[in-house]
Amino acid sequence: MAESLAAGNSSVALPRAECPTLIRDATAAWLAFRATTRPNRNDQKPVLMARKLTEWADAKGFLFLKDITPERAMDFRASLPFRTEDSSSLKVHWSVVCGFFSWAAFTYKAESPIPTTKGGANPQFQIHYRQRKVAVADAQEITRVLRACSGKVYLFAALMRYSGMAVADAVRFGTGSRIQDANLLTGQRQKTEEHFRVRVPVSLAAKLKPGMFSEGASFYRVHLRHAFKVAKVSMTPHGFRHFRVSEWRAAGVSFEDISEFVGTSPLMLRQTYAHLTTQGEQRLDEVQRRADEHLTKGVRLRNV
Repeated sequence: MAESLAAGNSSVALPRAECPTLIRDATAAWLAFRATTRPNRNDQKPVLMARKLTEWADAKGFLFLKDITPERAMDFRASLPFRTEDSSSLKVHWSVVCGFFSWAAFTYKAESPIPTTKGGANPQFQIHYRQRKVAVADAQEITRVLRACSGKVYLFAALMRYSGMAVADAVRFGTGSRIQDANLLTGQRQKTEEHFRVRVPVSLAAKLKPGMFSEGASFYRVHLRHAFKVAKVSMTPHGFRHFRVSEWRAAGVSFEDISEFVGTSPLMLRQTYAHLTTQGEQRLDEVQRRADEHLTKGVRLRNV
């Protein structure tokens, strides 16, 4: 075999375990595998993380899977832009990367560079976060905030209020999203590359122009914080998104459908807004209890 290779005989292949596998080829094969085994899942996280891994590896000069050591894997994790501490964002996206390396370890007979954290092992590599309980402004507070806004800041706030978009996506209107069919807003989230499609009021859609919020996210955050202060409402710009999701949930819209509206997985929506479901159920229980006190007062069932 060695003589054949020395002679340039391309018909002789190295055993799979000895074949150096390009990171780019491995991620492409993994995505193809997922597309075959999970054809109905519209999840952009694997595509996003495969791209981030290959871009990071290219920038570092790492070509092959074997170049990714545990230390380098952690260096890659540290480069990711996802929040932790009070958000599961990093944990969720990192689990996708771990899934890729587990698949690669099995497929290419290689060892995964991701240190295991099962059973409390390698605590320094564990991702810890404390999920904050989302406090949602009520309809009157949202109305006061919108009244405290004017001009383009008002249109920006209205866009967030009715679409549930994040600030980073709203400022990209016209490049990251567009209007179809009079008032159907479609696009792709900048952070996760998940697709979203949501309808906004026709009167609002008519006023939106591509690139009209080019001042950037910081500009609108500053002006919105001023509006919150004027309206005497304790919330952040992301509160518009929380309000819209809670509004849909109160109307009986499922997490799966809301996921399509806002470009966030149903799992993450449940983790963030599960307490809203509990609050809603408790409110309905109380409404029914009070109604039954009146409707069933004096009712006596006959003996059977």
